[in-house]
Amino acid sequence: MNKIFTFILLLCVGVISANELRVPDTNFRNYLINESGVDTNGDGKIQLSEARNFSGGLYCQGKGIKNLRGIQAFVNLTGLWCNDNEITRLDLSKNKALVSLYCYNNKLKQLHIGRNRALKYLYCYNNELRQLHLWGTPSLTMLHCYDNKLRWLNVSGSRKLTDIYCYNNELLSLDVSKARSLQRLYCYNNQLYCLDVSKNGCLTDLYCYDNNLVSLNVKGADSLRLLYCYNNLLSSLDTSTNSSLEHLYCYNNNIRRLNVSGATSLQLLYCYNNKIKCLDVSNNQELTDLFCYNNDLRVLNLRNGANTNLTSFSATGNKDLRCIQVDDQNYAESEGCWYIDCKAYYRENCCGGGEVSLRNVIVGPNPVRNTLRIDPRGASVENIRLLHFSGREILRTQNTEINVSNLRRGLYLVRIEGSNNTFITRMIIKR
Repeated sequence: MNKIFTFILLLCVGVISANELRVPDTNFRNYLINESGVDTNGDGKIQLSEARNFSGGLYCQGKGIKNLRGIQAFVNLTGLWCNDNEITRLDLSKNKALVSLYCYNNKLKQLHIGRNRALKYLYCYNNELRQLHLWGTPSLTMLHCYDNKLRWLNVSGSRKLTDIYCYNNELLSLDVSKARSLQRLYCYNNQLYCLDVSKNGCLTDLYCYDNNLVSLNVKGADSLRLLYCYNNLLSSLDTSTNSSLEHLYCYNNNIRRLNVSGATSLQLLYCYNNKIKCLDVSNNQELTDLFCYNNDLRVLNLRNGANTNLTSFSATGNKDLRCIQVDDQNYAESEGCWYIDCKAYYRENCCGGGEVSLRNVIVGPNPVRNTLRIDPRGASVENIRLLHFSGREILRTQNTEINVSNLRRGLYLVRIEGSNNTFITRMIIKR
């Protein structure tokens, strides 16, 4: 009889144990026991049925938790705030009702969110994540995954995203073409070499500086207001279709061609430390700040009918820049916050229309002994060819100072070539 009683007792204990949720982390278990709405029968334990019946959010941030094992049983959980703990691994693939996840400031190396189709808000920044799988999160709108070690991020399945904050990672590529509702993209301080936001017509803020970008396509980003793409490797940048653009910071690149003709709302343009030869801001009447120093400028057109709006301007460090076209020469010369090189000057019309004429170019000294200097006088010079008087080419260069000390005495021709197949030819005498 005693054996039968003992067997029944053990069986009951086993059934009770089987119905109890196993939560190995003491801090997490204590939180659940004391959290209102979880331990509904008040027995100091969490039953599986209690976990399944719980709906709402768990707020266990800053509790010294290292392990959230047992969270999978909360299948109706809609929000989880477990930030500021010491969690290294988190599996929420069974929490299908989850809408909000705040797991930032942990030590996460793995985050599994599987097919969490209801998830809208994901804040997992300041962890140690190397990859993040989002293929099963079609409702996601907010993604804050910055300050991790991510080398790979696929957001193609999250087409409702409005905000992506993925800066301070190690990303090599990022495809946002499917995120047509994207408004803010902060992807700076990664290793991106190519970025295309031409499909993101709602994008207003793009911070992609401190990458390795050699290509940036912003055509089609019609709502773009802020573009910060400095400290990259760009050789060209075309913002001619970005009529809403207000701030453009593209300094410290290798830009040779910069088109801002269609950026009619542009207020701040920081394009210094590049290789720009021609800059035309005649369509940018809202411009207040222009810093284009340390370039290769030969043509600079500031005549936009609103020069009085331009309160900060610097074009120093452009050795070939001479004539700068402005609205009012007297106003420009008296403006105390405008800075140009000593050889540059302001004119209301640098050429009588269009580009500065090659006829203004000065070649000298003539006769010449050692160094021949070409002063473009504001004209756009593409190539300089030094020819023997017979027509034989001796050298071709873009330098405006040519060492001719090794040439024999005699007559030579200097052919100066501009844009649109224009050129002039000057004869010099070598002594």
